[in-house]
Amino acid sequence: MLDSVGDREEPSQRELDVGAIVGKTENVLVFTFVLVDAYVALSIIFAAKSIVRREDMKQNSLFYLAGTLVNFTYSLLAGLLALWLLGLL
Repeated sequence: MLDSVGDREEPSQRELDVGAIVGKTENVLVFTFVLVDAYVALSIIFAAKSIVRREDMKQNSLFYLAGTLVNFTYSLLAGLLALWLLGLL
C-alpha cells in the first residue's frame, strides 16, 4: 500500500501472516508436484499466483517476483533431492 506521500507502507501483520501461509502452501504443492512428476502443474501455480497477486505486483514487482522464484527454486531443489535420495531420479 502507498501512504499519502506516495511512499510504500510496511505490510501489516495480517498481510505477513497470509503471505507466510501462501508461501508454505506453495512449497508443499511444488514439492508434491515434483515427486509425482507433474512439472506442467508448476507452470499453472506460477501463472495463478501471478494473476492473483497482479495488484500487489504493480506496486512492488521485484519483491513478489524474487520471492516467488526463491520459493519455487527451494521447493524444486528439495523435491529433486528427495527423488534422488529415494533412488527415483
